[in-house]
Amino acid sequence: MITGHVEDRKSSWRIVIELDRENGKRDRIYKSVKKKNYKTMALAERLMNHTMIEIEQGTYIELSGMTLSEYLNKWLDFAKHNLEYKTYVRYKGIIDNYFKPELGFIKLENLKPLKIQEHYIWLGSQEEGCPGLSANTVRKHHNLLHKALGQARKWQLITLNPADNVDPPSITKYEARVLPTRDAIIQFLDRLKGTMLYLATILALTTSLRRGEICALLWQDVDWEIGRLYVRHSLQRVTGEGLKQKPTKNNKSRSVALPPTIINLLRHEYMTRYEGDPLGIHGDDYICAWPDGRPIAPDYLTHRFEKLNLPITFHGCRHSHDTLLLRNKVDPRLVADRAGRDVRLTQALYEHVLPDMQDEVAILIERTLFGDENDEKI
Repeated sequence: MITGHVEDRKSSWRIVIELDRENGKRDRIYKSVKKKNYKTMALAERLMNHTMIEIEQGTYIELSGMTLSEYLNKWLDFAKHNLEYKTYVRYKGIIDNYFKPELGFIKLENLKPLKIQEHYIWLGSQEEGCPGLSANTVRKHHNLLHKALGQARKWQLITLNPADNVDPPSITKYEARVLPTRDAIIQFLDRLKGTMLYLATILALTTSLRRGEICALLWQDVDWEIGRLYVRHSLQRVTGEGLKQKPTKNNKSRSVALPPTIINLLRHEYMTRYEGDPLGIHGDDYICAWPDGRPIAPDYLTHRFEKLNLPITFHGCRHSHDTLLLRNKVDPRLVADRAGRDVRLTQALYEHVLPDMQDEVAILIERTLFGDENDEKI
């Protein structure tokens, strides 16, 4: 049986928890907390009760002398409630495969910037036995560690974040492969006609939806009257559970206006699939589905594109949509809205497209300020 009590020690509360051991002896765990953080004995007792529950559940870790591996486990347990499932899996993979084997044994308070810097060099090294990760990937590892250690500082486990004083590798600017012209897009779609990829691909090229959002679309998400598509969910594969509907990225639903051709395509697909049934009867069915009604998995789209050795990835369809609009002078805010992405990120991703428009701006200024008075004013 676990028992405990709190002792008043002037400027702090001393929590004493007594444990029964199998040999009949009793062990004690002592924990001191400052009164400026726990102003009343009731708050200290609440912490004591929480600690006793952790001990009973086998999740308690003594903070004094905690290793980086132990801390990252604890941080990840808290963080997973605020992370998308895919992000949680990615973080756990980085922690288990890279941080724990190389740095996990180090006591949290003893982790120094130099050790972290050496770890980054090892991650990026192309020598035999080293991971040989790209600079962009190492930078993602740094962002994760910096975030986790930042929380350790907030929890007052460390006084300084050692990752603050490390120089992560510079990010190589990412420039996605896109279908550059209208003709290229049309030819690309013609190549996929009659395949299971066609409907999902043309939706990606005309709406900028993510693959998970496309696979999650139901017929009830189409507003046939006004020609809009409502993006409410994302389909994700959860380990042990299969495909699951999840909230969209950033938990924000949105609507996207559809070109008339796409509305007609969807109407034809519906009527063909359900042999002329009235629109709306099969609202709970997936739009992109196998013949038996099962949704197409997002991973299938990615892997099929790779296997067919297509000129772009499936995600490249999204980039092709955005690039097409920006080259046709559509406001970046509208492009970002369709994509469900922050406008600043959109501008950063596609700044290589925007200079093409700068030349036209220069011509407009020339004509407006220095052109002949008879020239048409803009």
